[in-house]
Amino acid sequence: MAHKPTILATEVIMKTRRIYQSLRFKITAGITIPLLIILTIVSYLQYSSHRDLMMDNLRLSASNLGEIIEGSLQHAMLTNDFSEVQGIVNEIAEREEVKGLFLLDNKGRIVISTDQKRVGTTMDLGDATCQSCHERKAVDRSLTCIFTTDQEERVFRNLNPIENREECQGCHEVGEKVLGVLITDFSMATIDRHLAADRRNGLLWSIGTVAVVILVVGLTMNRLVVTRLERFVEAIKSLSRGDLDQKVAIESDDEIGELALTFNNMAEGLREKAKLEQKVRQRTEELQAQTERLFTLNTIAATVSRSLNLEEILDSALEKVLELMKLKAGWVFLPADEGRELHLAVHRGLSEEFASQEMERKLGKCIC
Repeated sequence: MAHKPTILATEVIMKTRRIYQSLRFKITAGITIPLLIILTIVSYLQYSSHRDLMMDNLRLSASNLGEIIEGSLQHAMLTNDFSEVQGIVNEIAEREEVKGLFLLDNKGRIVISTDQKRVGTTMDLGDATCQSCHERKAVDRSLTCIFTTDQEERVFRNLNPIENREECQGCHEVGEKVLGVLITDFSMATIDRHLAADRRNGLLWSIGTVAVVILVVGLTMNRLVVTRLERFVEAIKSLSRGDLDQKVAIESDDEIGELALTFNNMAEGLREKAKLEQKVRQRTEELQAQTERLFTLNTIAATVSRSLNLEEILDSALEKVLELMKLKAGWVFLPADEGRELHLAVHRGLSEEFASQEMERKLGKCIC
């Protein structure tokens, strides 16, 4: 009982090894693995393309909002009425995807914001949301970035510098290149949901495609290759056990059909060879038997020819017959009294009692 788990584990390992070594598994893996790699690459390229497209649309939307607010700001500066800009900012803040909007002057003070409480305050550049850009050198900074808030929410931030244009130089000094910056924060939740759905759909599509391919390849290989090869295996095993009447049906003209034709020709050749060997063996046995008979006769003749005494001749002949035929006992009768009686002439291997009883025999009472 202690060895039973070990035996079961060994059987499982052997079955698993046979599966991995089977032709069906190798062909399926040879098709599935490259297909899986191709599907992964295609899915990633589609995902990247969709992600880039959505990010481009987001940047375009942020840029358009920036241009609208910048144009409104210029008009407000000329008319000295900033209520119009605040109204536009309030309308923008009502959008679900907009997380916040800040208009900063060139000293970092918030002039206009969707959060009225922050108007007039100075933005802290050490804040984590600002460090995503300001931790890099000025020449390496981008006008867009993505950061994660303390609530684990991803936010896309877009910056629109407010340049000191000619129409603005009535109130601002000519030497100032940038009057401020417009910061717009967009929630990435919608985009992340779409991208997650893309990843999920791509994964399901890949899994479904691979499953269908494995099923189709398995059925096709089982029908066209594996089943036919298994017939070859069974036929070869039977052939190795001596069953030379094996024959494989030729179902097609492909390589397996050629293999079946070759196998049948080989089996036919083995059958002809077996028949020929049987004939040779029979002929050899006949020749050997004939040779033994001739040898026996020759030996007896040679033995008989050594003497002219009848008893010596019979004794020598009986000895050779017993030796050649591997017998233990024998005796020779000669006719006497004009053929009515038999007289024991010579004997070998008989007891004295039996020999004395067989010295004289009436012809009709002899066992022969």
